[in-house]
Amino acid sequence: MFFGNDVYTKRLPLGGGEGVKETMTNGYMVYLLRILAAQGALASVYTDPEDPEGFSAGFVEAVDGQHVLMCDLSPWGQIDGWRVRRNQDVIQVLAGEEYEQRLAMLLAYHKQHHRCFFTEAPAEDTDLLLSVLLACKERGEIVSVIMGDDMITGRVLEANGLRLKLRLLDFFGREAEEETVTLREIEILEIATQEEKMYAVLEELAKQHNIQMPTEQLLLKAEAFALRAGGRSPRVAKQFIEQCEAGVQK
Repeated sequence: MFFGNDVYTKRLPLGGGEGVKETMTNGYMVYLLRILAAQGALASVYTDPEDPEGFSAGFVEAVDGQHVLMCDLSPWGQIDGWRVRRNQDVIQVLAGEEYEQRLAMLLAYHKQHHRCFFTEAPAEDTDLLLSVLLACKERGEIVSVIMGDDMITGRVLEANGLRLKLRLLDFFGREAEEETVTLREIEILEIATQEEKMYAVLEELAKQHNIQMPTEQLLLKAEAFALRAGGRSPRVAKQFIEQCEAGVQK
């Protein structure tokens, strides 16, 4: 499944390329993440034991006993929204090394600034995932929920300690059906990444330009356009909508 411009990249892990060794207990991993969150530090987090050279990098913002919230960066040092991940999936954490230093330099070059998801860090005994979901509901944020190979995108309608109800968005940001999932099913929660920004752009543009086209036809044309343009992004979405308005896409 295509997850947008993910921050997943390649890098030699600890041990001279022999793979990430699961030498850290989960308890120690949480302890380390809490220290990094208190420092507002850049870190690289490994979560895939089948791909020991793959990792995600960003600012560690908050941690509870079950989840970690990070403001992720692309390999080019650009802000790519926030992601909440399960602590149980974290198998290694690196910080303060050349890669993180390079990202900080690139971030400064792009004149981008790290903005925390919460204005005040939540208390350690707070349910972090639920707090993020409730904040997204209040702000009207578009979120993506990743569960194994499946991803759904929409706006939060309801959230409690057990379940999340979303108003799904179709491929062009239009409201679709409701869907309810349990919080324990959620592996990654994404907010304001390239994927969600794309949906927000599509939603706004479709309203502005009053695009009239059968949904199935629209989806097929959009997928074909994205392939020709090199992938999904807010820029590609805007170009497609503008072509629809101009009559190029019929």
